[in-house]
Amino acid sequence: MGWCAADDGGQKKEGSIVKRLTAIMMIASLLAVILAACGNDNGNDAEETIDPAAILSHAAELMQETDTFSLEVLTDGAPFDFAIDLGVGLVNVRFIRAIGQFINPSEVQARVNVRSGGSLEITIYADGEDQWFRAPLVGWVNQDFADGFDPSRIIQEGGGFEAAVGALRDLRYMGHETINGIGTYHFGGNADGSGLTDLLVGLIEIEGEVPVEVFVHRETNYPVRLIIDTIPQTVDEVTDGDITRWIVDVFDINAPDEIERPTGAN
Repeated sequence: MGWCAADDGGQKKEGSIVKRLTAIMMIASLLAVILAACGNDNGNDAEETIDPAAILSHAAELMQETDTFSLEVLTDGAPFDFAIDLGVGLVNVRFIRAIGQFINPSEVQARVNVRSGGSLEITIYADGEDQWFRAPLVGWVNQDFADGFDPSRIIQEGGGFEAAVGALRDLRYMGHETINGIGTYHFGGNADGSGLTDLLVGLIEIEGEVPVEVFVHRETNYPVRLIIDTIPQTVDEVTDGDITRWIVDVFDINAPDEIERPTGAN
């Protein structure tokens, strides 16, 4: 199974869309940890003093202790196009949505929806270094969708995020926000792209600084939403229309295991 990104001119870049999507789906919990390491108090609320470092440190600890959590990834702004190869040649498609569940310590399964004329759904599964994918008219295939990817390295203590604690700069408290009826603390900052690459064990390559926002539940202290703005490497002068906004929602924390494991998986 091969994947590569495609630009507007039809040129294809080598790479793996699933590397990008899997990494992005995990980044919500990871960036909460980074923000915790880099935080300082930049704002006061009328009713309370907000300590970003304390809030985000607690959120990081909670994510490390979860049994399960689910993530949904959507985009806004500039569409994200890529090329996919399921063994019948490359086809250009557009990312629509991804949703998946992480099982501590080492499993992840996600459904990735794309569009190319019609809709297409691809399912990915990994348990440690054992990787599988499934597409329409194709059963489960025991083949890497992301070279070197191992979900057990996502939130474990001493894992990839500790190598990237310096990735965030200019952390700030941005106020209270309500997300899907949930009251949250809203934090923002700028992440060094190379630091995020290290954090994600090389699964996604981001160059330069990337604006990020993290929303943390005011009562439970779990991460609720992450927003990442990315810009295509082919763009020289950036406008609002060039920015792809990735919206990652965290939900169903410690919900029952709903993963469908391929026959023969570890």
